Amino acid sequence: MNNGNSVSKQESIEHKMLNMINTFRIKFDNLTSDEQKKEQMINSLKKPCQLFILSSPYNNLHLLIKTHLTEFPDKQIMLYPLKLESYLKKLENFVNDSKWEKLNNGETNVPNNTNFKNNLENIIINFGRSISEGNENTYPPSSIRSQAFLGNKLATWGIVGNMLEIDYEKYITDQIEGYKLDYEINKNQHTEQIKEILPNENKGYVTFFDPPIIIGEFNPTIIQKINREEHTILSKNEITKKFLDDVIIITKGGMIGIENDDKDLAKKTFNTIMSVALVFDVPADIVNSSDLAETAFDNKTHNVNSYSWSGSRRLDDNLHFKNMNQLHTFHRTAISFKTIMKIIDAAEIIIKNDEHVEYLKLLLSSNTQLNGGYNAQSFITSWIIIERDIYRMWVEKINSARVGRRIREELERWDVHKVLEILHIDKIISNDDYVELNQLQKLRNDVIHEGQEVTQKRATTCFNLARDVINNITNLKNLS
Repeated sequence: MNNGNSVSKQESIEHKMLNMINTFRIKFDNLTSDEQKKEQMINSLKKPCQLFILSSPYNNLHLLIKTHLTEFPDKQIMLYPLKLESYLKKLENFVNDSKWEKLNNGETNVPNNTNFKNNLENIIINFGRSISEGNENTYPPSSIRSQAFLGNKLATWGIVGNMLEIDYEKYITDQIEGYKLDYEINKNQHTEQIKEILPNENKGYVTFFDPPIIIGEFNPTIIQKINREEHTILSKNEITKKFLDDVIIITKGGMIGIENDDKDLAKKTFNTIMSVALVFDVPADIVNSSDLAETAFDNKTHNVNSYSWSGSRRLDDNLHFKNMNQLHTFHRTAISFKTIMKIIDAAEIIIKNDEHVEYLKLLLSSNTQLNGGYNAQSFITSWIIIERDIYRMWVEKINSARVGRRIREELERWDVHKVLEILHIDKIISNDDYVELNQLQKLRNDVIHEGQEVTQKRATTCFNLARDVINNITNLKNLS
């Protein structure tokens, strides 16, 4: 049961917070419409507004979670004092409260394709780390230390010291004056990427598997996240090995790098590995030049020391390269260590065969087009692989017949329809395959000559057949 002093203190904090909200709204209403456009949601207290305040066990560090949710009453102020012996469990319970589960992206407008609870969890983890690592003793007393912003309906303030000593109304007044100043000077801030160069390093390139993967299982608890174990684990080099004449690394979080500063070679290596992965039923898309980051590797540990990113919107959206310290684990495909090693070993063998590398690149292109919804392009790319295989079988048949040069040249000019007929008659192609290939060949003609659309189902059928063709030609799954 709380004593009179603690109740009084709680009421005083609530009173200060309520006055802060009211002060903001009065002063904001007095701004011009142009000045109001400079409003920063990170410190806005407009309606509806709720404040959830967690205080550390030593009461020196506080987390103010500010929301603007229609589900909760306006001006709702909730205080959560934590106890030393149970603060980790309390934080976990706070995040797992059922009220957060009901909030979704559409309502809260949060970034990175995660729901409200995921963003709240990251906030609580950082707060728990500050408590766990004893950081609250290093801050100056009684101040609003920092702010963080996640969408228009979720922000946090870090408060240190005695909450009753802070002049919140002055703080808010200063923020409102800041809106006025921003309007007057209309200052644009630009950030510039800095490439760090460290000694004793090897240059090269990195990219990420896309769609995202994770090697092995990774299910950290809230406490593990608070102790910063997730970033260390995901950044760890899961594979460091020679790949022909170079060193290749793959982290648990799916970053892949090569210690070679030849960009064309790096792209060829990455695409060969991605296409081999595709044959091994691991989702993968093609790697473009813009998907490569220049990198410096430590020449002893082979860890990434620095990188310079030119920017790929596709990978940036999926993998959040703008902040390499946040290795998101949502929506990743789990790949076993054994499987990824088989892929690398097979790729090292296959990359020596230019014809097979070209086949695989076509397959990877087809898959990327299919994933992007370009069904007709994917279908045609897959058909190129299939048609090449049909003519490969045809050339083998001609060679075995030992015909003269003139006849041979004439036979090699036959169209694919005639070739299919003969291969079927000679039972080189089975009845079922003949029917399917005939249908695909007719669809190919309709697409090329009539502009006919291709369904995702037909494009997928053609892709799967092309993948089977390549696996038969290269014998990939038996190489490693």
